[in-house]
Amino acid sequence: MPVDSSETGGDTAVRGPVQAFAATFRDALIKRTTDLLSDQAEELFAGIALELKAQVAACDAGMARLKSLTEEVAGAKPERIRVLVEEYYATAYDLFLQSRSALAFYRLSEEFLRAVSAAIVSSCVPDPGQATGKQAELALIALGPSGRHEFSPFCRLQLLLVHTETDPVLAEALGRRVHGAFESIGLRPDKLITPRNPEWRGTPEQWQTRLSNGLHGGDAKELIQLLRLADQAVLHDNVGMGSEFRRECFGHLRGSRVAVQNLVERVCGLGSGLALMGGVRLVHGGPHAGLFRLLDHALLPLSASVAALSLMQGTETGETLLRIGALNDAGWLDADVAGQLRDAWQLFNELRLVIESREQPHWLSHDLLYLSMPSCSDDEQLSLLKYLKTLDQLQIHLGNSFKRWEEQLPC
Repeated sequence: MPVDSSETGGDTAVRGPVQAFAATFRDALIKRTTDLLSDQAEELFAGIALELKAQVAACDAGMARLKSLTEEVAGAKPERIRVLVEEYYATAYDLFLQSRSALAFYRLSEEFLRAVSAAIVSSCVPDPGQATGKQAELALIALGPSGRHEFSPFCRLQLLLVHTETDPVLAEALGRRVHGAFESIGLRPDKLITPRNPEWRGTPEQWQTRLSNGLHGGDAKELIQLLRLADQAVLHDNVGMGSEFRRECFGHLRGSRVAVQNLVERVCGLGSGLALMGGVRLVHGGPHAGLFRLLDHALLPLSASVAALSLMQGTETGETLLRIGALNDAGWLDADVAGQLRDAWQLFNELRLVIESREQPHWLSHDLLYLSMPSCSDDEQLSLLKYLKTLDQLQIHLGNSFKRWEEQLPC
């Protein structure tokens, strides 16, 4: 969607793409006017100005509708919220196809998800508190794509609860209600990573014990589960426990050499998106033969590599673009690589949302994140190949960075 670069402030995640778009648009416009007479150029400019004005008006109308839907969520009943969710994402995908801004889509989606979460918590919290006459204190936290601020309704919602309810029966009921409430409005909470399961809910003290035991004596499976806590975002927090929980999790994870090593080794072991002859690696057989695995060979290696570097470097933000900026500022990535990673993130997520927009509103589709290369423009195919090479280099850089980080640890 149109973004005024003067309003982006110090947010390089926004300002960079805006400036790149402005430069590309200017160069393309100049190229088109090279062989035109002055009156022809003026006619071209006038036509483009009208088209831009129409697009801005359509964008403003869509944004106004999204804002209205977000505001209506508060106080709405579950059956009404379900309708609002469907209309919100229908409008959001339409706006994305106009703007091709993955960043704008995700930030709007996160704002809406927070509003939905607040409404769900308000409907779930009163019952546990009735036993004591007090309101249950809790933080609802998202992991996975939502934890990286990249939520879409096609994602499984990975959720956990931090709460002060010490009665295990009431805590279990709270977890079940939260899970069920998200299901009732048409979103898809994960079947395993959910407060319905005792491993993903607990008091601050229980989470401390879980982290300490899992990182210092747990098996590999438990370690992998706890490393999910590296990507987290607070969806709702009625007493301020969420930010403290994130600091505690990050401190425990970063302080565990075994945890960091486990993450780095798994990331470096992810398969390359490049074929042996240097082209894009495609699926050879099955229902997705001839397609590119966008999740396995692009989205996942990028986000996981940046997350691992951030864990070693000490950046607590969960948003991938902000992590890249922090790694650049701290000297863990040079400016050229950081710029390429930002561009890679933009391309990968734009391709993801285009695929999703074609399946919308069938959020249960099994054909997601498989990319048909002929559906991409020549520029997109060349850029994809370029950034897959960058990812291969990033995984090598990650392995080398871990060795340097490990050498600096106290004996």
